[in-house]
Amino acid sequence: MKPQSATRKKGLQGLATQEFDWLIERIQGVGFTPKYIVTWHYKMPCEYQGKQFAGRRKDVYAVELDTRHIKNVILSHFWGIDRPDKARNLPTLIFFHERCKNLDQYHTHMLMSEIPAPFKLISEIEKDFNTVIKKKARSLSRMQRIDAREVYDYHGVVGYCLKRSITSEYALDVTNSTLIYP
Repeated sequence: MKPQSATRKKGLQGLATQEFDWLIERIQGVGFTPKYIVTWHYKMPCEYQGKQFAGRRKDVYAVELDTRHIKNVILSHFWGIDRPDKARNLPTLIFFHERCKNLDQYHTHMLMSEIPAPFKLISEIEKDFNTVIKKKARSLSRMQRIDAREVYDYHGVVGYCLKRSITSEYALDVTNSTLIYP
């Protein structure tokens, strides 16, 4: 049997093991166990009417701005939180931005905690992301579906979210993530 850190290091391709371990410690430290992973793609240049947005998908700062809006839409729809900046108890959402291999643009993985009733079935959650959230967040691609899945192994899913990360371009979005430290 391989040591746990050797198993983790295998799938991380360039991410320092200490950074991965640091993130896992923070997740465990606050008692967060991700329940769902949601992946979405942003509009591609061919989906825009004008040329002014063509470079937006290659800019991580523009992606972070779009993610902030998407986070607010998600908090409003699933938790009824309309003003996240004023809320005291936000649910834990962790965002990771990853460059697509062939398109040279970003897509986002989000780890999120349990959603309150009536959103319990993964099929209902995915349906709401592909209808309600997609309609309110205009930066999301209309051509590609939003994928939502349940998480059974959070070490594996964090490794998956960080798989294409390199030390100069860290995938974790600390600006938009709502991981509260004790």
